[in-house]
Amino acid sequence: MGETEKESRAKRAELIIVIKFFLSIFKSIVVFPAVLVLTVLSIAITAGFFGDVSQICELASHFRYLYLIAFIPFFLFVVLMRCWKATCIFLAFLLANTAAFVPFYLRLTPPPSHAPAELGVLQLNVWGPKNEKHAEVLSLVKDKNPDIIGVTEITQTWVDVLSKGLPDYKYRVIEKRYGGVALFSKIPLSNAHVIYYGEIKRPRIEADIKIGDKKVAIIFAHPVIPKGRFENRNGELAEIGSSASKKRDSVVVFGDLNCSPWSYYFWQLLKTADLQDTEDGFGFNPTWSTQFLFPYIPIDHCLVSQSFSTLQRTVGPDIGSDHLPVYVKLGLYPSY
Repeated sequence: MGETEKESRAKRAELIIVIKFFLSIFKSIVVFPAVLVLTVLSIAITAGFFGDVSQICELASHFRYLYLIAFIPFFLFVVLMRCWKATCIFLAFLLANTAAFVPFYLRLTPPPSHAPAELGVLQLNVWGPKNEKHAEVLSLVKDKNPDIIGVTEITQTWVDVLSKGLPDYKYRVIEKRYGGVALFSKIPLSNAHVIYYGEIKRPRIEADIKIGDKKVAIIFAHPVIPKGRFENRNGELAEIGSSASKKRDSVVVFGDLNCSPWSYYFWQLLKTADLQDTEDGFGFNPTWSTQFLFPYIPIDHCLVSQSFSTLQRTVGPDIGSDHLPVYVKLGLYPSY
């Protein structure tokens, strides 16, 4: 009887070993696709931190929101399957990617202690002839009532619509060629001029305004799409940074910059001109593209010198363009 019980236990032990073996194989088969996806995403996340190395790495930096959305379900699956080594490895990449979103939810610059002078800025990419929602654009302007409006991809039709529909904005600089940019302002513009970058003559507008007794330099830009013109886009961003750094006054740089806030060249612009991103502290606000299921990249920006505090920043609504508009209300520190 004793021998029979021992044999039975041995058979059960052998069966358990066989079951565990097949379970491990099944687990490997099931987990492998998730690990493969996470590996690819991890490579893309890492590449995005090396935008200065190659255009591919720079391109990879723009999709961090999509990486996050794709990463989480596969990561949770690996956790549920108790693949602890893989969990620890991929957790590091998940945290690295998530860290890129932290500044959007941290208010590092406190609001001024005294009521500052205010400046409302609205940035619109109207999408040229592809957008015929003129009434929606005019309605948005009237709702936000900004002091300055920057318009990209403007055409003669849009010039006519905005000129007629916005009589309060009588100070204007308009260049319809080479991509089209325009500045409409309630505040008098001084030293206003268009600068053309490179052989492609990409236009941007620079002007000065006064807020109270304080002078503010305005730079409104729309660097070219980097597809096929990577160096042109990067070169103009560098030139904008250099120009802003030479301004002795407070500075506002805004427009469709055709890069995300995770771009190496965007970081260089902020660093060179000592600018702060108004998106920081106001949440993640993607603006492109409305043609997809949802916008997932913030490429429309408003950057300001340290003399400003961002009082309000909102995105939307859809005005018929492939971009969402950006409205920012700025406060100028009294000490400047």
